[in-house]
Amino acid sequence: MTTNTPPDITDQLNKTLAQINTYIENSAEELRCGPDCQALEATKTLKEKYEAAKANVASAPGELQTAEKNYYTYIMGTSGYNDYITNKLTDQANTVKKNIQTVTNTLINEMKNLNDTYKTSYSSYTYLSKLDKKYNDEIDELEQNIEKASITTGDVTTNDRKTYYEKQNYDDLLEYYKISLWLFYILLIVFTIMLFVMNRGMSIVKKILFFVFFLFFPIFSTSIALWMIRIFYNFTELFPSNVYTKI
Repeated sequence: MTTNTPPDITDQLNKTLAQINTYIENSAEELRCGPDCQALEATKTLKEKYEAAKANVASAPGELQTAEKNYYTYIMGTSGYNDYITNKLTDQANTVKKNIQTVTNTLINEMKNLNDTYKTSYSSYTYLSKLDKKYNDEIDELEQNIEKASITTGDVTTNDRKTYYEKQNYDDLLEYYKISLWLFYILLIVFTIMLFVMNRGMSIVKKILFFVFFLFFPIFSTSIALWMIRIFYNFTELFPSNVYTKI
């Protein structure tokens, strides 16, 4: 005789058998691994999920936070996880602060460099302005000196030309004087010979007096001539002079 089992009882029986099999497997696993081993396996599983979530953080950031929380809560407890999050956020804040400080210091240094460059440029501009004024003043002074030198040079040239002509005339006169003096003494020698040799009617005293007179004649005659020239020159100064004769 075949017994017909209702469908609900059959399903319930299958579920009960499945639960019994799962319980038996878990019990066998607990007997095989123990509590420490199970904790290590759970930690390993949670860490694998955490690492997988980190790898997929770009596409699923929420999964990373959940896996991270589950992992650290399991191994450190809720307070340990809170401390971990606090330290993590503190480190992130310090990193951001450090980055901001680095950027700020860089900007400050650049501003200081710009300020120093401006000061240097302004100092250079001031120095160049003073230098330009100094050179312009020196150029003006040099131009004035050149103008004065041109006038002075003209006067000096005129005076030099006048001195040159006067010296040339003096040299010519001196040369004529030397020639005349030589001719005079030659004639004096001839005259003395003729006086003492051929003129026998004149006494020796007169001959000596004539010789002495003509011997010293050039000396006192020169003084007399210069005195007469000076008188003539002073006399001509009384008349209007030609400016061209003064050059």
